[in-house]
Amino acid sequence: MTLIEIRALLKAREFDKALVAVNSCLEACPDNFHLWNLRGDLIQLQDSKEGLPLAEAEQSYLKSLECRPDNWESLEALAHLYDVVLPDSTKANDYARRFLAEVRPSIEQMEKIVESETSQSL
Repeated sequence: MTLIEIRALLKAREFDKALVAVNSCLEACPDNFHLWNLRGDLIQLQDSKEGLPLAEAEQSYLKSLECRPDNWESLEALAHLYDVVLPDSTKANDYARRFLAEVRPSIEQMEKIVESETSQSL
């Protein structure tokens, strides 16, 4: 299944089918951190009575970080997961701090671009 087909399943809110497709893709590409992130998201979107346990979402995000430690998307997802879904304020705080450390340089760079644009238009 292609990413376009998976996106169509997401748009149709066919989360169970999308999860099956992502799991299949992970068999072929087990180190793809994007797929692990998507898997974690899909697990959280499943019907909790019939879906995988939320600990599987946690494991997916952690696997994504294992594949790419500077992956800010997984850091953000874990901070939210531990803040709201699997409450653990210590872990939520840790991942939130790590997320901020990863994105802060990019934010500063974007601010410079905006400042440059603003000063050029004056």
